[in-house]
Amino acid sequence: MFDRRDLIKLSFGAALARGADGHKFFTGEEYAMVEELTEIIIPADEKSGGAKAARVAEYIDQRLAEAFDGAERDEWRKQLALIDHKSSKMHLRTFLNALNSQRIAVVQSIEKEPFFAKLKSATVRGYYTSKIGIHDEMQYQGNTLQQGEYAGSLPPHAVFPANPRGRFAVASWPFRKLVDPKKGTLPLIDFPKMIVDRFGVHGIEPLDEHFLSTDADYLDRFRAAVEKSGSRVVNIPVGRLGGSFYDSDAEKRRHVVATAKHWIDVASAVGSPSVRMHVAAAKNPPNVAFAAEGLKDVAGYGETKNVVVHLENDDARSEEAFFLIDVIKAANTLWLRALPDFCNSMLLERGDEYNYKAVAAMFDHAYGICHVKDSEQDGAKMFRVDLGRTFEIAKKAGYRGYFSVEYDAEGDPFEPTAKLIEDSLRVLV
Repeated sequence: MFDRRDLIKLSFGAALARGADGHKFFTGEEYAMVEELTEIIIPADEKSGGAKAARVAEYIDQRLAEAFDGAERDEWRKQLALIDHKSSKMHLRTFLNALNSQRIAVVQSIEKEPFFAKLKSATVRGYYTSKIGIHDEMQYQGNTLQQGEYAGSLPPHAVFPANPRGRFAVASWPFRKLVDPKKGTLPLIDFPKMIVDRFGVHGIEPLDEHFLSTDADYLDRFRAAVEKSGSRVVNIPVGRLGGSFYDSDAEKRRHVVATAKHWIDVASAVGSPSVRMHVAAAKNPPNVAFAAEGLKDVAGYGETKNVVVHLENDDARSEEAFFLIDVIKAANTLWLRALPDFCNSMLLERGDEYNYKAVAAMFDHAYGICHVKDSEQDGAKMFRVDLGRTFEIAKKAGYRGYFSVEYDAEGDPFEPTAKLIEDSLRVLV
């Protein structure tokens, strides 16, 4: 009669027997595929090595070799073969023989499939349990009080484009009259193609109020239109939450949290890596503790859907930059981040230096999205910022996310948006 130790040894021995080329489970070709797949999910950058340097494929190989359930090992082998087949179908090349851009396209094509979630989870866990992930990326200091963003949970990790134009998106807000669901002439479902055709930009940031519906059928059709145009949703700004995260009435706060979670589901359905939650004003003064409590709950739900929650320095009454940073620190989760707007803090009329300090502080807590402007109109007043100086702030902070262009002044938005994109690209490159 076998005891549990004997069964484990038998399972481990069987797993080892299936490996090849010195690997515990994978064949040499499978191992190489996993190396490339995980590197796409967590690439190397100037700050730290990527998944390949962190030997994530070795971690996954070891874990599968030791897995008691043979079905999990069989599933990995089957899915790797399907990815290879998909690459051959899309590009007439096997995955390992494809160009890097083609490999990325294959990975993007499986983002909605269950195996991608499993691959990404294993990649992130392997990376952030490695020396590179813990010390170089997270800058973990060991047995000391952690003041930074190491919170003991796995951080988000989106696959951001590397080339400058690929990092740009266009917000629907400047085109609000055009895409208004009731009065506009361009349905939001046609917005991504228009942005690609007019500006050569393959990212969009659709505002919540521009969605015709949040029913599953509409969201599926919208996502299909985005993918057909060769575009992507980079973020969804959510403004209509029906209340404030810091309202003194707990029941009202619960309603806001529930509405916010609904938009997390919407973001997940259309493939958006993040949402921006508006912190509306309440009758009571801004309250860090109340806001942090609700937003931590929302961010925790976002983590289950792989959707990051962002806060923007937008409304001067309720979203002052340093108040939001206090909320982010109090919530103490890697899934609640800052969305720096280049110019919004100018509207407080505290001077240029205050704006740049606010933007720099926001970028220190940013992750996946920021709003690019060179000016902001507030009634008869026009405020301006230095694009070069602001992009330098983003670069200094090590920001790797998207730049969403959000021209905000009176008049036709088409020409100013095109100019803002080209001016930004000249600075960024």
